[in-house]
Amino acid sequence: MAIDSVLDSLPSKLGVVPSAQALVPIIDQLAAASTDSGLRGRIAAMAAATNRGEMDDRVLNVIAAGALGVLPGGDSLRPTIDPFTGWRVNSFLSALRHAMVNSKPLQATMKKRSGQFIFYPEFYTEFPDSVDQRIAAVARAHAGLGPTSPDLPALYTLGGLFDGAEALKQLKAMGQGGGGTTCVMTARGIYHAAGCDMIDGSPITVNTPSGPMIDLGTPTKKTRNDNSKYLEYRRGRADTAHNGGKAFQDNNMEIRPHLTIGDIYYVEGTGDHLYLARGGGAVAVHVGIIVGHSGDTYYTVDGGGGRGADVTLSPMRKMSFKKGAGWSFAELNRAKQWTHEGGTRSYNNSEIKIINQAGADLSKDDAIRKRLDSDARFAAIKPNYLKAYSDWVAAVGTDRQKVCEHQLNVQRENVQRLARNIAGASIGEVRTIHGWWESELYNQLAWAGPKQIAELAR
Repeated sequence: MAIDSVLDSLPSKLGVVPSAQALVPIIDQLAAASTDSGLRGRIAAMAAATNRGEMDDRVLNVIAAGALGVLPGGDSLRPTIDPFTGWRVNSFLSALRHAMVNSKPLQATMKKRSGQFIFYPEFYTEFPDSVDQRIAAVARAHAGLGPTSPDLPALYTLGGLFDGAEALKQLKAMGQGGGGTTCVMTARGIYHAAGCDMIDGSPITVNTPSGPMIDLGTPTKKTRNDNSKYLEYRRGRADTAHNGGKAFQDNNMEIRPHLTIGDIYYVEGTGDHLYLARGGGAVAVHVGIIVGHSGDTYYTVDGGGGRGADVTLSPMRKMSFKKGAGWSFAELNRAKQWTHEGGTRSYNNSEIKIINQAGADLSKDDAIRKRLDSDARFAAIKPNYLKAYSDWVAAVGTDRQKVCEHQLNVQRENVQRLARNIAGASIGEVRTIHGWWESELYNQLAWAGPKQIAELAR
C-alpha cells in the first residue's frame, strides 16, 4: 500500500528537523489515509510503547498528527531553554504544528481536536502537574517574537481551530498598525496552548474584536427581547464576587489585587485618561500574562508591542498604589528608583492632541535634521535616517528613486514615532489594574496520551 511506503520513508526524512513546508505533503498523505486500520493500529501501538527513543517520538508525532490531528509529544521532545531568552518551543513540534494548521485535508479534523487536546505537548511533558507553570513557560517561549516569526502564527490558531494562513494574515495586519493589537489574542492563545480551553464551544474569531471581558470570558450568544443577537461572556474575571469573592477596590490602597504566576492581568485608563496615544477613540485597555513573581515585583509577557503584533517580556515591575489613580505597575528608572512615569500610560483627548502635534512638527526634513542634531534621545535612529536621506538624494531622477523614497519615508515615520513617544512619556496617567483571570476558571484540555490515542485510533 502507498501508506506503507510513506511510513517506511519517515525515519530518513525525520533524521534532521525538517521544515514545515517539507512536512505538509506528508501530513496531507497521512490525512488522506486516516481511515487505514493498519496505520491507526501502528499509531496506538507506538503511543503505548514505553522508553521510546527520539526517532520513535518523531515518527509517532508525525503519524498521529496526520491521521488523528493530535500531538502526543514525548520525553525527547521537550521545550528548549535559550541562555539569553529562556524557554523556547520545541523546534520539531513547531514545524509540525505549522504543517498541521496549513494542511487542507486536515482542516476539519483540526477544528474538532482544537477544543479537545493540548497542541503544545512539550510544555505538558515539562510541567504535567502545574497549569500555571505551563502558562508562564509558554508565554516566555513566545516573548521576543513578532509577525515574521514562524513560531508565532500557530499560537493564534488555538490548536487549529483557525488555519495558519488566516492567523498569519491577521498577525501581519496588526504588525502594520492595522486591525487592533494582539494583547488579548496573545493571552488567549497562551492559555489555550497551556491547556485551558479558551474555545469551549464559543462563537469566536481569530482576532478578538469584543475585548477582554468577552473574548477571555469565552463568549456565548444571547438573544434580546427584540430577537436581536449579542455576545455575553460565559465566565467572569477571578477578582469578582461571582468567582469566589476575590474582589478588590482598584482605587483603595487598603484592598490590593493578588496576582500570581499564570494570571492574566487587566489594566485600563483612569478618570478621563481613557485612550491610547494613537487616538481615534482607541481605549487604553490591555492584558498580559504574569510570568515571574516575587513579593511585589513581577515580570509579564505582553502582546501588542511594536506596531501592535510583537510579544514582549517586560522589565521588572513593582505593584504599587499611586494616589489619585490606583493600583498599577511601577518600573525602575535610570536612578534605580521605582516610578510610575515609565509605565504603560493612557491619555485624555487634549493630551492626544499634544502627542499628535509632536509628530506633526517633524513632517519636514529640515525640522527632522534640527531635532536629530539637538536631541540625544534620537542618537540611535539618526544614522539610519541620514543614510536613507542621502540615498534618496542620490537616486532622484533614477529608477531607484521610488525605492529610496519609500525607505526614507520609513525612517521619517520612525523619527515621528519616537517624538510622539517622548511627548507621551511626560503627560498622561499610568494605567491601573482593574482585574485578572486565573487558569482555574477554565475547563482543561486533555493530553493526547496512550489511552486517548487508543480511543481515537479505534
